[in-house]
Amino acid sequence: MRRIAGLGLGPLLLAFAGACSTARPPSPIVLVHPPADPGGPPPDPVTADTVSVYAIRHLWLGDVDPVTGEPSTQAWRQLGFDIDGKATTKASRDVCTLAPGAPWDAQDDGNGGVDNGFGENVLPIIALAEGASFAQDLNDSIASGLVTDLLVVRGLGSPTTASPLSAELLVGAPLGATPSWSGTDVWPIDSSSVKDGDATQPLLAFGSSFVTGSVFVAEPPSGDGEIALGVFRGAPWVIPIRHVQVAMTLSADGSTATNGALSGLLPADRFLDVARRLAPTILSSLCGPDVWLSIAQQIEQSEDILLDGTNEPGQPCDAISIGLGFDAVRVQMGPVVDVAPLGDECPPPDAGP
Repeated sequence: MRRIAGLGLGPLLLAFAGACSTARPPSPIVLVHPPADPGGPPPDPVTADTVSVYAIRHLWLGDVDPVTGEPSTQAWRQLGFDIDGKATTKASRDVCTLAPGAPWDAQDDGNGGVDNGFGENVLPIIALAEGASFAQDLNDSIASGLVTDLLVVRGLGSPTTASPLSAELLVGAPLGATPSWSGTDVWPIDSSSVKDGDATQPLLAFGSSFVTGSVFVAEPPSGDGEIALGVFRGAPWVIPIRHVQVAMTLSADGSTATNGALSGLLPADRFLDVARRLAPTILSSLCGPDVWLSIAQQIEQSEDILLDGTNEPGQPCDAISIGLGFDAVRVQMGPVVDVAPLGDECPPPDAGP
């Protein structure tokens, strides 16, 4: 995790109940599975080297209904994809073993089998710590030009149909100014999202992507990297993720994208480490072993799937599924930059005095 200079520091988990995280709803399209590749036509040779960069402008985390724009404790059910191919309910037993003490509800899927344990189980935890402004503050930070995600599509000519394309998902470092969202913003890349600081070696890459019916799909499910949710009280929420899937509907001229869906898996152990590092940005008392262990236990009880994207009985769940909605705007790709890491002031519980 990294620190954004000059800003106050913020919470450990996520605000949920009653939050109003958007001023406008997206179009009411909910995908359970990304569309299938129609197989052609290939990109036009004239546009084969085209690089189209889309910066996420607005995120839906699961606290606001993506159709009505109203606060909802069930909004998470509409965000993400069916990762494991199962429509799991609290009565299901052909699934991985939940953490000790976790309620059966923790494995409940969303609409049509959508896997989103993050929206269902993690988001509500923060209401106890910080109130209901988390999602709106994250979006305000994106609107101010702080961290966001950059989806890079290579070879995109017509935004209607093309296959195959290549794509990558990068963490965008602070822009340094309020974005104009006019297509001219030059957004830098956080070096943590590429290998050895090389923009040509993204950690989250999709080599078999395509566009069909104006819907862009990043394929195959990819990688082991990070995504950015924005900044809350100075603390950038850049969290680990793998098995990422992305889809979004492109505008007629390809300048914007709506109905975005981003799905993936949070490795539970690494996500816990990120949460621990954020703990002292709220209160130093959260570093106390008893307090932290209680929070960690709640996060562990949110594990609902296996890290390889399957969900089989007889194995302990070790990942948290996540589903997000988004809108995006075309920007320009900036340089790779280093962002100072967030300090590690909260020792692990077994570190001793």
